[in-house]
Amino acid sequence: MADPQDLDVARACGRDGRLDRHGDGSRSETREPFIPARDVFELQLTRLWEEVLGIDAVGVRDTFFALGGDLPRAGAMLGAVAQQFGTRVELPAFLEGPTVERLGCLLRRERRSLGWEPLVALQPKGTRPPLFFVPGGDGIVFNYHRLARAMGPDQPLHGLQVRGLYKEGPVHDQVEERAAEHLVAVRAVQPRGPYLLAGHCVGGIVALEMALQLQAQGERVALLAAIEGPAPVHFYGRSYGYLQDPLEFLEIIGRGFKDWFGRAMPVSREELLALAPERRSRHFMERARAFGAFTPDAEDDHIDTLLGLFRAVAFNTYTPRGMFSGDLLFFRGSSSNFCRTDSGGWETVCERPHGIHEVPGDHCSVVTEDGVDVVVRELRAAIARALEA
Repeated sequence: MADPQDLDVARACGRDGRLDRHGDGSRSETREPFIPARDVFELQLTRLWEEVLGIDAVGVRDTFFALGGDLPRAGAMLGAVAQQFGTRVELPAFLEGPTVERLGCLLRRERRSLGWEPLVALQPKGTRPPLFFVPGGDGIVFNYHRLARAMGPDQPLHGLQVRGLYKEGPVHDQVEERAAEHLVAVRAVQPRGPYLLAGHCVGGIVALEMALQLQAQGERVALLAAIEGPAPVHFYGRSYGYLQDPLEFLEIIGRGFKDWFGRAMPVSREELLALAPERRSRHFMERARAFGAFTPDAEDDHIDTLLGLFRAVAFNTYTPRGMFSGDLLFFRGSSSNFCRTDSGGWETVCERPHGIHEVPGDHCSVVTEDGVDVVVRELRAAIARALEA
């Protein structure tokens, strides 16, 4: 006799075994706006789905069946999930919300983990030495998925996550401490040089300190790339007023979602002032979770955590001890005013002349939209030259 639960599943599917969203054998082709993976769980799940379905670029709100999945492949995918994560998700539970987003929530709940890892393989394939990438002030590596994909299947790219992103430990407010912790993760993957390092915004400064520490240990850093980030002498010589005004910070972050997710989430000062101070962060997070910027189970104070990470590096000082002796590239957005000089001041920390590239875009779109292809082309060429030297 058939299991009633199996009959319910069967009734929810059309004749080809694909989910029937309307109950009449038809299937909706409507898809959510593309939202990339936002944490380790979602990243690993999107890769599993891409492998099982034979497609590229799965969004976390795309439904498994709208992407061409059927019951046999759903079973195969859930079997792979159980093997990879050590957590079994039953098919009826999956069918209640067959998206990467909801499956990620189930896994985080079962494993009681928010998925912080010191190193995330954003593009794990390829035999070349990996490019180790340091994100900007918020420490989120998943914003750079397009850059990682564009680097190609032969160039691994690993993102370095900052401690404190999910309250898993104390935040390092010293550049030297962040760099040293990143290097533990780097050398676990690649014990010896030559190393390839890159960073966006203040991530370029952390990458510089990583390079200097590696040099002091007798290792060769073949390439250091700073993308839309000035050298220390310029970064720490300016004011960051928006980090002192939480309301302005929330407005900027909401507008900035356009660069990372293709559309903005307008938030006004008036809207926030109408709320009690203790309610503002929760209000922002409620909107941001619905928007898709954060996972549905992200905590109400997560935006406060991100503000703290920005402040930890911006309201500090750092003076490099030594000069970088390898090849250095500096990328400056053509419509950005974040870097105030054409050179970004990197000549103050580099022994030899460094390459300067102006690329289309602003502070963020150089790695997400307008300029990413130019950045990738120049990075790949520089990597080839550096490894041949």
